Order: sequence, then structure tokens, then C-alpha cells
Amino acid sequence: MHPHNRDYGQNEVLASFAGLADRTWPPRVPGHLQHRWAATSCLGAGPLSMPQFVWNRRAARDLAGRGQRDVVVIGAPWLYLLERRDLALRCSEPLDRAGTLIFPGHHPHDVDGATATAELASATLRGPLTVALAAPPRPVLDAYHAADVSVVPLGRIRRGMGEDGPCYLERLAELFLLHAHVASDRPHPALVLGAATGAVPVLVDRARAPLALPWMADHDKVAELATGLLVPTEASDAARSLLGREFLLGPDDIAALLEWSPNE
Repeated sequence: MHPHNRDYGQNEVLASFAGLADRTWPPRVPGHLQHRWAATSCLGAGPLSMPQFVWNRRAARDLAGRGQRDVVVIGAPWLYLLERRDLALRCSEPLDRAGTLIFPGHHPHDVDGATATAELASATLRGPLTVALAAPPRPVLDAYHAADVSVVPLGRIRRGMGEDGPCYLERLAELFLLHAHVASDRPHPALVLGAATGAVPVLVDRARAPLALPWMADHDKVAELATGLLVPTEASDAARSLLGREFLLGPDDIAALLEWSPNE
């Protein structure tokens, strides 16, 4: 199985959605799951001989331009996770959220970057501020804490087979559902993921929007989403559209497509 299929726990999410019994040992995927915002060569897509399961039409067009023929658009695993009953209810009634969850786009793991992010966030955002980082070193933690900004570690994107507890996407969903806003200093994919949960996306330095990460397709749409002109329900609707909502399949269809048996 392509190693990307385990990134962020996306194969676990799909296995759980399809009703498989043991989600800590999810079955193999007969192809390559798009694991980040766009299925492009710089994302390390699987071999062209391998079927590709992607999120939206844009990703399918990108792969078709590379000569990939076997492409199926299924929507993002993130949306399948948000179909889970407990999360769906909390997304529809975001009543107990407070503060802003920040995903730095510029040098997030060095002290100068932390200081700049904290200054920019404090000058433009209200309420408690929390920065989400993969594995922040102690000097970066100290820099944020000195600026009265909390830090939450996101943890590993891939866990060992058989490990228990929530996967990366589940941890991320819990974080979004605690916060009223999700922010970044560039058009970060987290703005779309957070908006899909009902968090209000905020681009804290709009002048940097053209400097979107080079691997992120549709970055102009992400910047538009985060300009603050949409109310939360409109932002959520726009985000889910970018994530391929119209292509979502039912549990039986996902199991059949990925050649899984409910007894696995």
C-alpha cells in the first residue's frame, strides 16, 4: 500500500465510515489516496499505473495532465470524518467555541517566525490565541508563551499500525470544534478544513495571499474564502464545496470501491 494512504489517518477514517470492524488495523487501499490539498507531482502522488482517489475535479484535472487515466473523485476524507454523527451535530451547532486557532505559514518552527506570528496575530485577532504546530521545540514554545499565545502540538501525521487513540484528522477536528476562528498568515489548507467545521476562516495578512504554498491548488479560492466577507454558514458551504462534497459516496459504495469487506 502507498505510504501516503496512512497519512493523517485518512484510511482509518474511510474504514470507519465504511463500517469496518477494526479501524486500528485498516485494510489496504488498492491505489493512492490524495493526502493533501492537491494531487500534483510535488505531493508525491503514486505511480501512474496506480489508481488515484482524489478530492475534487481540480485534482483529477491535474492528474489527467500528467497522463493519469485511472482517477476517481470521491471527496476528501475530512468530509467523511465530519459525517460522523457526534461531529456532524457539533459542526451544525457551534455554540461553545472561543478564540482563534492559528496555523503559521511562515517559518513556523523558528523563534523569529514565532515572534512575528505572535505579533501579527495579537495585532489583528481578538480573544484567546492558540498556535497549532507539529512538534515545536522549546525556544519556539517560550517565544509564544512570552507573547501570551498558547501552543498545541498536532503530533505525528502517521501512527504505527495497531496504535490506539484518535488519528491525526480526529485530533484536528476536535481542535477546530473548540475554536470560533481559524487563522493563518497565508492561504493555508487549514483555513478550508476549519471552515468546513463551522470555524470562521481568517487570513490575517491578506497582502501575502499571492505567496501561497506552491503545492496548494486553488489558493486563490482559499484566500477569497478567508477574506471575512462570508458568514460562518456560507464559509462552511464554500469550504465543503472545495473539498468535493458533491462527490461523497455512501458507506457501501466506499467499501465496494476500495474492495473492502465489512468483516475485515
